[in-house]
Amino acid sequence: MSHTRAMSLFTIAALLSCLALAVWGCSSPTDDDEDDDLYPLRSSPDSLIAKFARAYENMDVEAYLDCLADSMLFHLCEEDVENHPELEPGYWAKAVEDSIHRRMFGGGSPWAVNSISLSLATTEIETLRAAGDPARTAGWRYEEDADLRVWVGEDWTFWAQNPSSFVISVDPDDTGPHGETLYEIGEWRELDEWGAAERREHASWGSIKALYLVRARTAPTIPASH
Repeated sequence: MSHTRAMSLFTIAALLSCLALAVWGCSSPTDDDEDDDLYPLRSSPDSLIAKFARAYENMDVEAYLDCLADSMLFHLCEEDVENHPELEPGYWAKAVEDSIHRRMFGGGSPWAVNSISLSLATTEIETLRAAGDPARTAGWRYEEDADLRVWVGEDWTFWAQNPSSFVISVDPDDTGPHGETLYEIGEWRELDEWGAAERREHASWGSIKALYLVRARTAPTIPASH
């Protein structure tokens, strides 16, 4: 990619920041009803991950948020936080995920996403034991290799390949239509491995999401591939 085409996220965001803040607002997709036939029931950790990935690819905010616990925290990879102090304290809650993705998927900003491709591949599963009761399972940690491609505008693609770690546990507040146990994501950590390729913007998942933060008046500077 040439230096002209390989603009960083910061450069583009700086050009559009005033307009973006003016028009983003808090609009939501017009269809608020999740079509349950589109997604597997969250009746196992594996089906939860499958629903999470499919909802993200479909840019379905409600289905995506349904996979997250109310107390969920997303942790940016350490490299992003070290390089960009404006992203301190380095994590945010479900309410911020909600706000980010309504802007990202809602079509109301110059940075609205056209389409997304996401694949997750499970590389490790760890059983987590309850504190003080090692015989009781408290949840599971799933490590996933991610391949995320985000298309913005006519010919711009962000590509993130950082692996992520998801802590999954039983949803205490919801059950399936026939009383099935459901599962939810309580913690999401993006790990410090970056991928890049020619003609694509070098990015992490968290840095892409950070473009849509209201409180981030300037986006983090992400090195561009050449």
